[in-house]
Amino acid sequence: MPTPSTIRKKGFIASIHFIANVGRPVGDAPLRFQTPSPRRWLVGLLVALIAAAVPEEALAGPPTLPPANAAGSPRSLEAAPTLAFADREGVVPVQRPTGMQEPQPLTAPARITTTRPPSAPATSTTAPATPPSPSTTSPTSPPPSLIPEADPILDDDPAVDAPRAAGPRSIEHRGVVADVRVGMLGCRGAFCRQGHDARPGARVGGFLGGNVRGWFEAGIGGGWGTLSSNVTPGTNALLLYGLDPAVLQQALWAQAAGLLQVDLAGLAVQENELRAAQLGPSFRVHFVPRGRIGAFVGSGVGYNLLRTRYQTAVGLVGLDFHGIEVPVEANLSVYLMEHLAVGLQFDYMWTWYGVAVLDHPQQRVALPMGVLQAAGEQQGVDLRGQLPQLWTLGLAVRGRL
Repeated sequence: MPTPSTIRKKGFIASIHFIANVGRPVGDAPLRFQTPSPRRWLVGLLVALIAAAVPEEALAGPPTLPPANAAGSPRSLEAAPTLAFADREGVVPVQRPTGMQEPQPLTAPARITTTRPPSAPATSTTAPATPPSPSTTSPTSPPPSLIPEADPILDDDPAVDAPRAAGPRSIEHRGVVADVRVGMLGCRGAFCRQGHDARPGARVGGFLGGNVRGWFEAGIGGGWGTLSSNVTPGTNALLLYGLDPAVLQQALWAQAAGLLQVDLAGLAVQENELRAAQLGPSFRVHFVPRGRIGAFVGSGVGYNLLRTRYQTAVGLVGLDFHGIEVPVEANLSVYLMEHLAVGLQFDYMWTWYGVAVLDHPQQRVALPMGVLQAAGEQQGVDLRGQLPQLWTLGLAVRGRL
């Protein structure tokens, strides 16, 4: 049988002969050459390309089957020969059709001998023996070792494609959160506009808590800040609140005799300082549970201290107002990283003042706001309305664990 290389060589020679239109020599006559036509060029090149493109496996012809074994029994599937190119990994051998197989020597089938069972009683029945089931393996199917395995890289794997389809992971907002705020502290009310002429100052604040499912947040928040003011030197400290010192002194003696032993007329101010501090639980509701944008509003309840210090002729005099605040918060931030966000936050801290403490070099005494409020009403002054309501605006840096 010609080899594949011989068949390929004959194909090339035939194409050249066809292109050149070479006739067979007769005797000693020389070869006849003719000018090839374009059709012959095209057909000859096509034959040459086909001869070069056909793989050697296709030119090798049908596989040859080895003869039967000495016992004449059919060959087992595991011992079946493979093609000349079947040793390559992942190539399934081509089995010769049944009509093209070489005749095999006929052998007589093995005689099936059965042992007759012992006689049984007439009343009992014996089930017929079940013949052996034929092999489920097809004689023409290739052995398992030659079946190519699936390529996990090329096959569609849902587990591999799932992260790819999900895209980049969204930033979560839940977890332990903490933020630091740096900004300014301002106030509104007659306290700020008239007597003290207060202007915004610096403030620092913070929050520590936890976020649940990105929607709700609870924790402890607070802050401390200052206010700058411009007080005319020599002004009595009580006049800054709209109170006449002499009228207030008589009202306090009438309502709480012996409570105050300080001359209020001697509180002429030379310099002053204003401070404020807050601390308390806070609750927040987020509009966006995850993503790069964070936005929430919040509120709570806490303690608020407004501390004023006045330098007078008798020494440093302090007047502190203690109250309960209900803040309203609003924040808009952007996550620069998965655990860090930067934004702006505005807080308005409505406060109800309950107690005032006078810290005088001669006496330190707590004055109920009810007594001061009643004394102010005699002068037509709403003391609680005069006290400031604070607000803050600043940069918020938020971290999440």
